[in-house]
This record gives sequence, C-alpha cells and structure tokens, in this order.
Amino acid sequence: MDFSFQLHSFRRDVSNFSILKYRNFEGYLVTGQHSGTHWLKYMLSCAIAHQIGRPIPAHTENSNSNDFIGHPKHKRMYPEAPRIASTHQIPHRLYDSRIFRSVAYTPPTAVLVRDMQHALVSYYEKWRLKLDMPFSEFLKGDKTGHNHWADIWWHIRFYNRWGRTMERFPDSTFYMNYENLRERSAAELHRIFKHFNVEISDESIEFAIFESSREKMAAKAGVEQEAGNGQFVRFDKRDPLEWYSHEDTQFFKDTINENLEYFYGYDYLNR
Repeated sequence: MDFSFQLHSFRRDVSNFSILKYRNFEGYLVTGQHSGTHWLKYMLSCAIAHQIGRPIPAHTENSNSNDFIGHPKHKRMYPEAPRIASTHQIPHRLYDSRIFRSVAYTPPTAVLVRDMQHALVSYYEKWRLKLDMPFSEFLKGDKTGHNHWADIWWHIRFYNRWGRTMERFPDSTFYMNYENLRERSAAELHRIFKHFNVEISDESIEFAIFESSREKMAAKAGVEQEAGNGQFVRFDKRDPLEWYSHEDTQFFKDTINENLEYFYGYDYLNR
C-alpha cells in the first residue's frame, strides 16, 4: 500500500469520532458517495411512513428528507418511528475493536456501495463546474486528502475500513451493492429492516418502491440545479467507463491493485 496514503488513512481513522459519538439508535445506514443514498433513504422512509401511518417526506434531496432517517444528531420528528441514522462517515479505528464492542453498544449497520468507477464519474459530473479540472486529474485525486473529496483515495478508504469492520463483525454489519438494489429492491429493503430488527409489511415495501420511482422522486426534488454544478447525472444511455481513457483505466487498476483490500464483489482488475 502507498505509504503516504497509508499514513493519511491512519491519521483520519484515529481522529474521526463521529460514529463513536452517535450510537443510540436501532440501525445505521452507511452509504458510499454517489452510491444511491437519496434513493435508498427515501425508499426506507416511505416504507416506515406507510407502516406507522405518517406522511411520506415532502422532499427527496438528502438535506430536506430527514423526517424518518437523518444525521444521528437530528431531532426525531416521529417518536414512534424506528430510529435509523444515515451517514457517509468512515469509522474510527476503535469501531472495529473487540474490546470497545465488549463494553459499548454499536447499532447494526447496513453499508451501501456502488461500482467505484461509476461512482467516481457520477460525483465528477455532478460537481464538474465546481471542480474545474479534467476527469483524469480528478481521478488521480489527492492521496493525502487535502485537495479533493470523494476521489479514488476516499473511496478506497471507505471500502477498506468498512470491509474490515464487516470481516470482524459479520453478524452486525453487512453490505449491499447498488446494482443489486436496483434489480431486487424489495428483497434488499426487507433485508435491511430485518437486520435493524424493524417489523415492516410487504405492503409497506411495495408502497415504498412505487413512491420511489424516478419520476415521482424527480417531481419532489428541490430547485433544479445547473448541470455540472449540483445536478445528478444519469447514465441510462452512456456507459460511465467511457469517461476513462486508456491511461485512466490503467491508473485505476494499478491504484486499486496496490491499495484496495475489499472488493465487495466487483471485478475491477479484469475489465
């Protein structure tokens, strides 16, 4: 593993106390950057709303859809609803310590990941104007974490840290792939609620999927933002791998091969 990246990762992993600080809830929804956070969070929220007879969130964008699932420190809107928190955080080193877990409660955790190459393109296209650099430059990123956010190095840290946590505590932490969530939405939603020990009916799951269609969510989105400056990109008609030049692809494979420890079922090296 690259030494400067390893040093940066260690410094961050012993200084980020957020997940250690907020642990008093039934479930933790952890999502990678641009891995389907808005969609999954909204589906779960709609299912809970239907189950307890409350209105579904009026908005779909992350900052305004915290009626049921939000940051751990957000005040609960409906006390009768299960307390589920959402975060992009990478855990502190103590979070996968057996000694820490023997004396402190840690909530069951579901981790959502997406094909890293796709997630990187999605982030770049959403913030292309703000980034003001070619995709190749963004891809190479900053292994010390000072000049970029959600670049390849951030994703590797996220994958490695949560991968280690899942390896050490497989009963309390599991992962799901964004691609599987799209294909088997109902089964994955049931899987999450079961893991969080939250009772949910088939009807509530079906309702959540219906209300979370692309068209319905788009109608409840916030003010339309300029393409490349906060607007999500869709890949319905274009393969995200088209953004990668031959040199970009080789850099990605070399970096992954040297630094990524947990692949979550993705076969990056044989593409």
